[in-house]
Amino acid sequence: MEFSTTLIHTASFAIWSYRNRFKNQYQFYKGVEVLKNCA
Repeated sequence: MEFSTTLIHTASFAIWSYRNRFKNQYQFYKGVEVLKNCA
């Protein structure tokens, strides 16, 4: 029981951090595009 709970927490944390990283990357590239347009 304890092991499966830990597994679920680990999986959801991995998914959350992966989605966060993707979102940050998207915002970073968007910022680069804006800077390129201003230059």
